[in-house]
Amino acid sequence: MAAGGLAGLTLCVEDPTRRLVFCLFAISRAIGALISTLVAREKIPEIPYAETAAFCSCCAFLVYCTALNPKLLNDGYYYSVLKWSRDYTDRKLRKLFREPGDRFLTCQEVGLHKDHCFRHAVLDWAKSFPAFAKLYFPIHVAPVVIFRRKILLQQ
Repeated sequence: MAAGGLAGLTLCVEDPTRRLVFCLFAISRAIGALISTLVAREKIPEIPYAETAAFCSCCAFLVYCTALNPKLLNDGYYYSVLKWSRDYTDRKLRKLFREPGDRFLTCQEVGLHKDHCFRHAVLDWAKSFPAFAKLYFPIHVAPVVIFRRKILLQQ
């Protein structure tokens, strides 16, 4: 509760256009914490990978909105997803997912890259680490610094 309350208070000083993004990620983490708590208190049986499934289901909504219905997302979040993905633009997403077509289009045909799709996917995966580290590193390190700083300083 303390961590959630502290995190919630930080939203008061955060830019209003970014609050929705933080809430979407916080909801998935809260569901994971709820599942862990209920399992620890033996209210529900342990389900392997339940936290991961909860996080994925929350993120599935974001993927759906980005690919098929960006009007459901905050404009700032939608364009930041496009920025993080580097290769995707609104025009390319429209051609790939939103416009009707007579056949499956590969990402190469739409102009996302020139090289083989597998090679591009591996390189894109590797290039994603710095961009996503800026977002996820503070999310995962902040609780350690706040609640486990004594252990952190000892090590």
